[in-house]
Amino acid sequence: MISRFFKNSGLRTGSASSALLAFAAGISGLLLFSLIGPRGQEVQTKLSSPGPLSRAHGSLEGEANCAKCHADGKGIEPARCLACHEKVSGRMAAKKGVHREVSGDCEACHQEHQGIDVDIRPLDPSDFDHPAETGFAFEGKHAGLAKNCPACHKVRSYMANQRDCGFCHAEPHQGAMPQKCEACHTPAGWTSIARGFHRAGTFPLEGRHLEVPCASCHLDGVYKGTPARCYDCHWIRRQDDRYRTALGTDCENCHRPVSWTAVRWDHAVQTGMALNGAHRNLSCDSCHKNGNFHLVSFDCYSCHREDYEETEEPNHRQAGFPTTCELCHLPSHSSWEQASFNHNSVFPRQGVHATLECAACHKGGVYSGTPRECYGCHRTDYEQARDPNHLSAGFPTTCDSCHRASDTSWGQARFNHTWFPITSGRHAGNACSACHPNPSNFSVFTCLTCHTRGDTDEHHGGVAGYRYDSAACYSCHPQGRAD
Repeated sequence: MISRFFKNSGLRTGSASSALLAFAAGISGLLLFSLIGPRGQEVQTKLSSPGPLSRAHGSLEGEANCAKCHADGKGIEPARCLACHEKVSGRMAAKKGVHREVSGDCEACHQEHQGIDVDIRPLDPSDFDHPAETGFAFEGKHAGLAKNCPACHKVRSYMANQRDCGFCHAEPHQGAMPQKCEACHTPAGWTSIARGFHRAGTFPLEGRHLEVPCASCHLDGVYKGTPARCYDCHWIRRQDDRYRTALGTDCENCHRPVSWTAVRWDHAVQTGMALNGAHRNLSCDSCHKNGNFHLVSFDCYSCHREDYEETEEPNHRQAGFPTTCELCHLPSHSSWEQASFNHNSVFPRQGVHATLECAACHKGGVYSGTPRECYGCHRTDYEQARDPNHLSAGFPTTCDSCHRASDTSWGQARFNHTWFPITSGRHAGNACSACHPNPSNFSVFTCLTCHTRGDTDEHHGGVAGYRYDSAACYSCHPQGRAD
């Protein structure tokens, strides 16, 4: 056909051979040009490359870059990978992270030339132990990000992230806080503030200060230079002192952070007057009127004059009670009713007396001048007594000769019958009237009520000078015995 091509063209046969050689040379030239020209180079690359590189290694695409990874057209050397991936190399050497057990052969896990959109990182989030591999646990608010890697890893390299809060979270304090975020905040949320760092600082947070919002002390977001003296915050800024510094400006000498009322100031030591009983619960204003803290009198009456004058039971003023209140009322008492007057120092309250109300003896609320001798109170009892009739019998008005204060009834009288024994033997237990028939005259007595004449005469037969007469009986039997 070629000879026909050449023949029809009018060329000679001799020259046909020359033409054929020239045609072959032209074809060879075109083929060589197609191989070494721009398009020829692309064809050669497609023939030698296994496939496109991933986007991560896209800058290494092209025959001129093959040697950067491949040695002598062979496999990939791990050393060349690690020369670029220095962070991975460092973690491998430190035995940390997912590469801690890898010694080489990067290509075993990271396979290239599979396409530009292929992710050559064989990482399965569901099977990845993030706390163990990275040292960052998903706690609190972070727990919702455990399966959402792109939420934190904004760039392709997982190792680009840092574990400090500021890497992900904007710093709202504008550099005013000297501590790191975790010194105050926890993963539970921004509002769950831990103030443990504040306890070790120049101003430890205690008591009520633990409940105060930061902005209450750190005005306008300024943290540096915040005053640490009580006076600076509670007077210069807030004017909390109701007494307007009348008690001084060293608040901490009295108050504790627990509360304003948790005062450790010792009133007894500082003033000489202990706050006991009801005084302990009083506000300062109860005694220090109009903020006057320069009182010099500790006399009860100076403060309790109104209480003294208005008391009705008993009426202290009418009764003439002394104004030395502490004779009855003690500072340790919690109420006025706890008065403990020592009545025994004036008149012993024994027996029935111990059960009586004050008004039983102190008529009309009059205490001054109340008689202390029995007859002064019991004159009516003395005059109305019938067994025996004290008045007609001429009994003395020294009642305590027979009656004792400890007796609970008049019947417990103990008269010392020195003239004749009546507390033992056959004469014990008899009524007075058995021997004294005239209740108006106890000097008159008789033995004949019990000792009849017949019995008496029979027992005295042959007794010289015997006669049936009470005086004769007593003259012979002064002790009441038959011998």
